[in-house]
Amino acid sequence: MSFGYSSGGGPYEQWTVRLRAWSRDATTTFDGLPRLTEDSFDQATFMRLIATTEEAIRLFMESWKAELERSFQHAHTTHALGIELVRLRQLLRSRLTLAQHPGWPEPIRTALTDGLRQDLAAIQSDLEAVAGRSSARGSFDRARTDELVALIRRNPLTTLLPSEPTAPPAPAPSSAAGRTARRILF
Repeated sequence: MSFGYSSGGGPYEQWTVRLRAWSRDATTTFDGLPRLTEDSFDQATFMRLIATTEEAIRLFMESWKAELERSFQHAHTTHALGIELVRLRQLLRSRLTLAQHPGWPEPIRTALTDGLRQDLAAIQSDLEAVAGRSSARGSFDRARTDELVALIRRNPLTTLLPSEPTAPPAPAPSSAAGRTARRILF
C-alpha cells in the first residue's frame, strides 16, 4: 500500500515530501521513513532538512491554533470546551510522533521534543492567562472565569508529553537468609 507517497527518491526527498504533506494534513504518518545518522548528509543538506522541518512545524501549528480559536468560539459550554481541549491535544500527538521518530539522529530528536515541550508549556500558560482575563458575553463573570481556568488546568496540553526520565528504582533489600524481600507496588 503506498499511501500516496513515492517510494523513489533518496532519504532527503522521502523526509521532505512527508514533512510537507504532514504540514497540510496531520493524519500523514511518518512510517517507513529511513533512519538518518549524523553521516547521512553533509551539513548543508542537514540544515535544509531542519529548515523544512521547522517550516512544516510552523504550518502545522498555525493550523492547530486556528482549530483552537474555532473551538473557543463555538464551544458554548464548559463540557463542550473540555471535549475540544482533549481533541486538540490529540491532534498534537502527530507532532510528538514527528519529534520522537526513531529515524532522527538523537540530537535532532531531543531538540524537536524540547521544542514541543516549550511550545506546549507556553500555549498552556497563554490559555490560562487569557481565560483568567475572560469575560462572559461582555460582562465580567468571576465564576465563569474561574470555571474556564479550572477546565484548562484539568485538561493540560502538557499531558501529551512523556514524563521526564527518572532515576531507576533502588533494588529491593534482601533478607539475611538470602531471600529477596517482596516489594509491594501501589
